[in-house]
Amino acid sequence: MPEYTKAQKQIRADEGEVKNENGFWQSVNDKDKHKVYKDTEGKYTVGNGHLLTNPELKKLKETQVGLTPEGMEITQEEADEWFAADLKDANDDVEALYGDIPMAEEQREVLVNMAFNLGRKGLRKFKQMRKGLVAGDSKKVAHEMQFTWDKKNNKYKTSDWYEQVKGRGKRLVGQVSKIPSTGKFDPKLDDGRYD
Repeated sequence: MPEYTKAQKQIRADEGEVKNENGFWQSVNDKDKHKVYKDTEGKYTVGNGHLLTNPELKKLKETQVGLTPEGMEITQEEADEWFAADLKDANDDVEALYGDIPMAEEQREVLVNMAFNLGRKGLRKFKQMRKGLVAGDSKKVAHEMQFTWDKKNNKYKTSDWYEQVKGRGKRLVGQVSKIPSTGKFDPKLDDGRYD
């Protein structure tokens, strides 16, 4: 399995970190990565976008008695451990969902970045994107990353993921759209061959 070092660097940058002169990652914005915060969906998060599980939150509460979750902190070592585990999970998710599809390494890097945010369950929802990957159609992949079909209004709308991650989504879609296609998705042939 590839190491996805480009994805790791890009995810850290997307999460607001840069490497300092000593080779350590540090926050470049006002958000302290060591403090628990609520993400855009109101879920407790810490470090580089690590979504806290109930057992992890319980353990923090036991060790930091009297604090509300937003007041709790973790060490840099814990942040690094959780980031490494989350990156491994993202790699595993991409391999499980798309490991059978030949594609450019840059496409895999983008998928790892998406999996880092969405997890396997969320990434699996991009069914039309998968069809573009199978067909080798980078334009289809980029389109399906950015848009989703709104059945109620019978038209495309911006995907929730794209809106939520803002600049990251635009950059990732741009990266994929620049990758030369090796094929073209043909909806007339969509009889299961792209699944």
